[in-house]
Amino acid sequence: MRIKNTTNKKNNPSKRDSIIESALSTFLEFGYGGTTIDEIVKRAGGSKASVYKHFKNKEDLFATVIDELVRHRLTDELDPDAPPEQAMLKYAESRLKVVFTKKHIALRRLVIGEGARFPKIARMYYEHGPGLSIKKLEQYLETENSRGSLKVDDPHSAATMFTGMLMHYMYLRTLFSTSAAPSNIQLKGHAQKVVDNFLTVYRA
Repeated sequence: MRIKNTTNKKNNPSKRDSIIESALSTFLEFGYGGTTIDEIVKRAGGSKASVYKHFKNKEDLFATVIDELVRHRLTDELDPDAPPEQAMLKYAESRLKVVFTKKHIALRRLVIGEGARFPKIARMYYEHGPGLSIKKLEQYLETENSRGSLKVDDPHSAATMFTGMLMHYMYLRTLFSTSAAPSNIQLKGHAQKVVDNFLTVYRA
């Protein structure tokens, strides 16, 4: 899978993309602590100067890798002009497809495995991934509550509950390798059930 860059690219976009892809493969192979800029340069080609032209340090590069892998387009997914059942289903399917890619599962295991030694990367992953997702969903629910299409007294609790129903069971099974990553058909079916159950409680 080739990572598509959605951030503002500067100077040499193709080189920046190559660095990001090389960094991802290196992080997944050696872990955060075992990854060096030298190894990333070896895989991406060029020089250390080309890496530091785009990224301040290894930490900055890791944060960018997370962004490229879990980048949210929640403004489009949580469309306030669509009925909640459509907007939330699109959001749920998109989140599941992102979270259960093989590379994302591998990245999540890396973060969990090295989070104690490098707590900053765990915080980065949460803030750029699950934390941002919950925040955007909370904002959407608050808006829909004010519009009267949903009745959500506590948007934060509702957002965390929805996320838990959507992710928790399959997240644990794939994290501990008790099952393969779910198929697209399974993800779609699960997303539909979660949205239906959620709206049974919160529909105005």
